[in-house]
Formats: sequence, C-alpha cells, structure tokens
Amino acid sequence: MAQQHWTAIAGKSDWEQYTIEYRCAEWKVTQCFVTVQRVLPKEESLQPDLLETAEYDTFCYVTGKAVTAIIIFHSDKKTC
Repeated sequence: MAQQHWTAIAGKSDWEQYTIEYRCAEWKVTQCFVTVQRVLPKEESLQPDLLETAEYDTFCYVTGKAVTAIIIFHSDKKTC
C-alpha cells in the first residue's frame, strides 16, 4: 500500500481512485477493493497550519467483479 497510485476518475473531476485485488488464504475468490477519495475544502482559520495537511472524503468498495470507480458511483450500492 505504500506505493499507491491514485488516478483521476473520468466524469468526476474532484475524485480519484486506487484499486487493488486481494485474496486471503481462506477466501475462494479474489476481491477487488476500490477506494475513492476527494480532498475536502479547507475551512478558513485565523490560526495558520504548521504542516500542510488535507482532509479527505473517502469510501472503499469491495466487490468480486473487476469494475472501475465510475461504475461504482452509478450503481446501487449497499452499505453495512
């Protein structure tokens, strides 16, 4: 995960995605983990930041299918 390569999502200019496939030893099927994120706007503050930091809106989807983030955005998602 240290070498994450985030890519822009077509049609969602402020979002980016990172996808990996993973299979635990006990799993019969490899799962596709699709993580999407966007940088949240910084709130105005009178106190300056000592470190340049960003806050993200992040979601992770797990599926047995090879999909792209744009398909996930437009699908019927279930949450738990």
